[in-house]
Parts: sequence; structure tokens; C-alpha cells
Amino acid sequence: MMDVAALAPFVAPALSILSLLVSVTSAVAAWWAVQISRQIALKTTALQLHNTADDMCEENPKLYEFHGITLEELKQSEVSATELQYVARSFDAGSAYHLLEDELPTLTEFRCNMLQHPKVADLEELHCRTTH
Repeated sequence: MMDVAALAPFVAPALSILSLLVSVTSAVAAWWAVQISRQIALKTTALQLHNTADDMCEENPKLYEFHGITLEELKQSEVSATELQYVARSFDAGSAYHLLEDELPTLTEFRCNMLQHPKVADLEELHCRTTH
């Protein structure tokens, strides 16, 4: 049987090394968590500011002109500013989810049905005309 006293000189250094490994692992995990939290905070702040700008467009539809959509074109499309705002926010919500989850967007049945609506098709046509 081995003498426990003979192991004593090895126990203290082994515990020191183990403590060092645990400390380094904890520091790396904390750094990683801070980086992830920072990215989420940045994305969330950007989305909140985007929503603030959207609120301003809803209050004053003339601001859509900064996006290349005049009030006259909006009237001709038979889409109200509120409907435009709803569609934009709906797609923004989907984008926000995928942005925060870091995954590629997918088209759900809900989105496909929305895209098939005639008013959304009018908005798509208006958007493509103003952006291309």
C-alpha cells in the first residue's frame, strides 16, 4: 500500500495547475459571453432605432420619399401608408429574428401568403422600380 505522505508533495502543485485551468476556462467563457451579449445589444439597438424611424414614417408618410416612394406613387398603388408600414414591420420582425439567431431567413407559409396578396405585389413592384 502506498504511503499517503509520499503523495503530499504532488498534491499542492496538481491543485494549483487544476485551479489555473479552471480560471483560464472561466475567463475565456466570460469573454465569449460578453462578446455575444455585445453583439445582441448592438443588433437590438439598431433594430430599435430602425423602428423609431418607421414610427416617424407612419406619422408622416411624406418621409417615404427618402426611400424613393412618393405619396402620389403610394396613392396610385392603392396601398395606404398604414398598410405599407404593416408589411414593412412584418418583414422587419422576421429579419430581426433571423439576425439575432444568426440563421438564414426562410419563407414560411405566412410570408408566402403575404407575398401573394395583390397589395404586397404592388409594393414589391413600387420598391423594385425605386431601387433598381
